[in-house]
Amino acid sequence: MKAMLDAATDHDSGLRRILTDPTFLKAAAETPPLFHRRAPSTYKTISQAANAYTQKFHGISIQTYLKDARSGALKGNHEVSRKVDYGAVPMLTKIRKPKCWHRPLSDDKNAEASAQLASDMERVQRAVDDAQVRAEGLLEAA
Repeated sequence: MKAMLDAATDHDSGLRRILTDPTFLKAAAETPPLFHRRAPSTYKTISQAANAYTQKFHGISIQTYLKDARSGALKGNHEVSRKVDYGAVPMLTKIRKPKCWHRPLSDDKNAEASAQLASDMERVQRAVDDAQVRAEGLLEAA
């Protein structure tokens, strides 16, 4: 942005006209062709971005910045005399954590799941032992 402003100040009158054009500076959401990707809610015009830059770092509008820079009256560091309001910070929606099978269980659920797992393992072990006893009996009988 600084390089673009330097070019507009020094020699590029076309860029200077674009940066100070009221159509671009006061572009509203009703004119989406003026915005990058036709998205006025997401992007600013180049004039609005340059104006926001000069207000943030110099405390003056883009028109005043270019006029003072061309006349040599621009100081190196401007004291920002007032707070610049850039609007409200957008509120982000809360992201819910997905319930996944691999997510660790809480301690209460862990104890309950461990007890269930132990009883299931005992039941399986009894079934395996019974099957082995029957298989051994069949082998001896044969």
